[in-house]
Amino acid sequence: KIDAQPKTVYLGIKYQFGQKAKRNTTVTFNFSEWSLRRNILELFNEIDLYKSLSIIRLSINCSNFENRPTTRGSIFEYEKELKEKSLFKHCTKIRQKYGVDMIKTAVEMI
Repeated sequence: KIDAQPKTVYLGIKYQFGQKAKRNTTVTFNFSEWSLRRNILELFNEIDLYKSLSIIRLSINCSNFENRPTTRGSIFEYEKELKEKSLFKHCTKIRQKYGVDMIKTAVEMI
């Protein structure tokens, strides 16, 4: 098992009449499902320029993986990020063993 974290997150949006919006960002958080979701939502809110058009495709990509622990970011959020990472690992184990829908966050239940 490789315990690597992505350093670049990319989001691309394709709209119904061919318009596109895309952006990538360098991340400074410890990777977890929830921190990735927050980061993608922030990118989405920044680049969603054609709000009246239907979205036909979202592209999400993580790249530039590093094995070293994250040393950038807020020292005030570091402990919270470590707890999220631990929770993410435990949730992943349960989902692998019992199925993806075994554990859901409140956002997923809406």
